[in-house]
Amino acid sequence: MVKDRRRTIMIALSLAALAAAGLIARPYLRAAPGPATEFSMVCVATGEVFTRSIEEAPMIPAAHPRTGAYTLVPCVVEADGSLRVPERYAAALAGDLAAVNRVVDGETLLVKKLP
Repeated sequence: MVKDRRRTIMIALSLAALAAAGLIARPYLRAAPGPATEFSMVCVATGEVFTRSIEEAPMIPAAHPRTGAYTLVPCVVEADGSLRVPERYAAALAGDLAAVNRVVDGETLLVKKLP
């Protein structure tokens, strides 16, 4: 009888430990997010910001949805709320887009606010 009681207690403790381990491991077992499929892009000529999918913007610079001009480059929102073009796109700004760029500072890559 004492053996049966010990066995029951051991099973209950084992199940409780298993449940606790599951709760602790749960955040780590969630699937990692996949790659982004949509991202923000700024028009270097007008300063307009668009959300484009990979299918809509397969290359950089991407086409402006209304004008068709290839003036869109990716941008990210900084902690202070400002927009910045990632460093990896600086060459595009200095090259093909230099003639039409009115809003992205070439040195800081910050997007200027147009009036």
